[in-house]
Amino acid sequence: GGGGVTKKRRSSRGGVDRKDHDTSTWCPSCMPVLHYKQSLTKDLATVDQDMPRTFADHHFFQKTETQKGMRYVLKLFVLYRPDIGYTQGMSYLAGQLIWTIKDRRQAFVCFANLLCSNRLFQALFTHKDILNERVRARVDLLKLLLANNAAALYRHLGAVGFLDAGFMELFMKWVITLFGSVVGPGETWSAIWDSFLIYGEIAVYKTAVAVLRMLSLPLRNTHDSMQCQAV
Repeated sequence: GGGGVTKKRRSSRGGVDRKDHDTSTWCPSCMPVLHYKQSLTKDLATVDQDMPRTFADHHFFQKTETQKGMRYVLKLFVLYRPDIGYTQGMSYLAGQLIWTIKDRRQAFVCFANLLCSNRLFQALFTHKDILNERVRARVDLLKLLLANNAAALYRHLGAVGFLDAGFMELFMKWVITLFGSVVGPGETWSAIWDSFLIYGEIAVYKTAVAVLRMLSLPLRNTHDSMQCQAV
């Protein structure tokens, strides 16, 4: 299955964090008019700039029709929720939905539901600082899980200095693309998406630990953080 879910149930695990974004009370008048116009113009322009950079190595995402669908999803979301706007990295999520669902209207519904109700994507995309404390807490959780499930690898990564900025960068790359940067479009990617939509955020950490364990041998042969990044 491609994970074509058009609506996502709200739950204590994935519900809207009303402290940050309450979709029931938001309205354009909540934002100063000048800021609203400037932010909207900037976000729409940034969407266009990000198109050729999104999954640049994959032919499907460089097709004109694919990028039209991605633009539709992203620009419509900017108009729908200018208080959230567009953050670089959202294009990867839109691209994955277009690849999976094809219908751009259904893809937009899924995109809006994920951004407005999923805590992981809220942490990634609804803050000015993408490396905010909620993202850092998730990176710390992944480190803890790695230490408990691959202790020798964890110690080695710490010894070569990879558990600092390098690990954060790796986490962001994997999560923003939901491991599309690792496995690319295909059945494995669809399976990861299905697992994420069914089981929630825990599927991300399980997948990350599994990938790191698969790469354990080459990673343990590295001598510094740069070599780890190359793996």
